[in-house]
Amino acid sequence: MKIKFDPPEQRTPDRDQGIKVQYHTARRITVRWRWYLILFIVASPLVYFLATILQTVFIVEADGYIQLDQIDIHSPTNGQIDQLHISTQDSVVAEQILIKINNLALSDRQTRVQNEILVLERQKLVDGTLSIQQATQERIAFANQQKSYYEKRLNKYISLYNKGAATESEINTARAQYEDALNTAMVENLRLQSPTQESQQRDTKLESLNLELTAIQNQIELQTIFAPKDSKVADIFVNQGEFVGAGTLIATLVSQSEITMTAFLDPRFADDYAKVGQTATIKFPSGATKSAYIAEVPELTSRSPNDISNIFSKQPMMILVKLRFDEPITEPLPNGLPVKVRFHYSWEQTFKNDQ
Repeated sequence: MKIKFDPPEQRTPDRDQGIKVQYHTARRITVRWRWYLILFIVASPLVYFLATILQTVFIVEADGYIQLDQIDIHSPTNGQIDQLHISTQDSVVAEQILIKINNLALSDRQTRVQNEILVLERQKLVDGTLSIQQATQERIAFANQQKSYYEKRLNKYISLYNKGAATESEINTARAQYEDALNTAMVENLRLQSPTQESQQRDTKLESLNLELTAIQNQIELQTIFAPKDSKVADIFVNQGEFVGAGTLIATLVSQSEITMTAFLDPRFADDYAKVGQTATIKFPSGATKSAYIAEVPELTSRSPNDISNIFSKQPMMILVKLRFDEPITEPLPNGLPVKVRFHYSWEQTFKNDQ
């Protein structure tokens, strides 16, 4: 048999056996909020966890970063950095001189060709007053002089190489120049031709030397490197006085003329959001926002960079998308600035187009 007690005090707690008991007002009612605070603190991790799950379900957001137009400056030829007119973070304008390179072998070659042209032009002027034998002797004397000069120069480079002050490439260049001068001297000493043939060969040689001189001057002009557009110096990889080879990366510039964003989109949303023209909102670390759209989907996957990925995530493979701003950006933006990209729902795009 189950017995249930139902004392009258449960219905009227202020009466005891029919006598009314005068209770004082509770004193801790005013601090009841403390219990709510404790409850909130205990439940906040669960609330945060649930909010994060709901956010990933209902809001399509991706990590990204600002990508400016990057310009790599390479050395057009071998040589030494003669003048360095820029420093890191400098702002430069189009056609501003950045770097000057000096190629000693190219300069020597220019001097040699100019001297040969000068001698041939003098021969054309004196053909009417000097005999063929005198003109030939003058050419032979010049050829022997050039041979002696390049022989001494070769010996000098060999001596510097033995002391560790010259490179094998410089010795090879000096040897080639000496052998060329030696062959010229031998040809001049053995030449015995008629005046007409000699004049024709001289004119042909003069034309060839002028073409060679033009090519050399074009190469020397390339040794002065100019800024291709208004930009900022992001990095410099050489120092003044340093020797560089052709194609060596010298500096990197970034330009605000073409600003794009790279976002890492979760593959779950690829079918609905990885489309050219898809609109989005870019949120900067400062809290400012800008509207943008997907300009390109390169069909590549990559993991999020460590500096913008969640330390608790496993960094799954993400789909790369390229975005552009709807309107030109006037304020300067640092290259690589991390941003948040929230992709719009279809109804948001429809509403925006209607406006």
